[in-house]
Amino acid sequence: MIEIGRILKPHGIQGQLKVRLYSDNYEGFAARGFAYVPKSGDTWRMEYNVVRIDPPYIYLFADGVTTRNQAEELRNLPLLLNRSDLEEPGEGEHYIVDLIGLDVVDENGEKLGVLRDVLQHGAADVYVVKGKKGFMFPAVKRVITAVDIDAGEMRVDSRALSEVAVYDDI
Repeated sequence: MIEIGRILKPHGIQGQLKVRLYSDNYEGFAARGFAYVPKSGDTWRMEYNVVRIDPPYIYLFADGVTTRNQAEELRNLPLLLNRSDLEEPGEGEHYIVDLIGLDVVDENGEKLGVLRDVLQHGAADVYVVKGKKGFMFPAVKRVITAVDIDAGEMRVDSRALSEVAVYDDI
């Protein structure tokens, strides 16, 4: 299963939940109406109704959760989906789970490292690469020239990368 978001905390006293979704497909999440939640060593199919979308947050009511105490039991739990439940990403879009582990190579095919993490804290995602020299760079089009999931490769423009990368050895 793939983690698509996280229940952050209860919202109000009637069991409403505040959720952080890891994608910007808020409408698709609302229309789906379910996700899986690991709870007490099992996985529970949580049916929900979205009350409000306030990016990057979603507020919802889960079936069977009617009090703040019940909602509190779900605090900080991940929301999961089977890969088959996910929509296909649009042109030029990729799921983070598909990007992790890609070889990062320059325009000459020289391997710079392996993409190990994606940080989502601001205007652009930040890619964390581990190799001979560890570094991070923002996921912007002028740096990333191609992504080939099937080949296991992300190609970058070395000149643009040198302008924005932050190296571990500073």
